[in-house]
Amino acid sequence: PDFRVEEYLVLIAGGVGITPFLSMVRHVRQTGLKVSITLIWANKTRADCIACGELEAMAAGGGLKLVHVLSREKPRPGKGFGEASVLEAGHVTSELLQRHVEAPNPGFYLCGPQPMQRFVLVELKKAFGVKPSQVKRELFFW
Repeated sequence: PDFRVEEYLVLIAGGVGITPFLSMVRHVRQTGLKVSITLIWANKTRADCIACGELEAMAAGGGLKLVHVLSREKPRPGKGFGEASVLEAGHVTSELLQRHVEAPNPGFYLCGPQPMQRFVLVELKKAFGVKPSQVKRELFFW
């Protein structure tokens, strides 16, 4: 099959939907692929975030922009996960996407619960005119 790796990926995860993206980010780091990644990860609270230390370390190494979005916890100034990530409150809205997606024509990937995916697909269309068929998706939930 014809497969190409985009130069800029936007990975949007909901909760444990981070699991396949962890593998993708690790692969990019281990192989030295020239890919920039923005990882937007929605969770309810900080306590729900798994592998934060590993992701922070990868973000600190460059090539990965890490955006945490917490729906049930308000970020406190100076109280993020680390210096390499951005902390937002609320949901993955079109406004949030426009603030953090920096390059034209990225490859969009989405993984998480179905209600979250439906919401994010609408927001991607509002923000960038992206059709659902242009987003690579996997349903992954606990």
